[in-house]
Amino acid sequence: MGSFWGNHLDLVEVLSLAEARLAKHNVIEGRLEDINDNLEALGRGDVVGRQVIVFE
Repeated sequence: MGSFWGNHLDLVEVLSLAEARLAKHNVIEGRLEDINDNLEALGRGDVVGRQVIVFE
């Protein structure tokens, strides 16, 4: 899976916003042990932003 960007100029503008710290992001960390619950939350649309599994 990945992200889809409109065109090169759109990507350049987004990266400029990120560099200026004007882009906001939301990353939720999850554990591998909770993968089923995490996938169900994604399916319900409960996750806003990105969900990342952290291996410890």
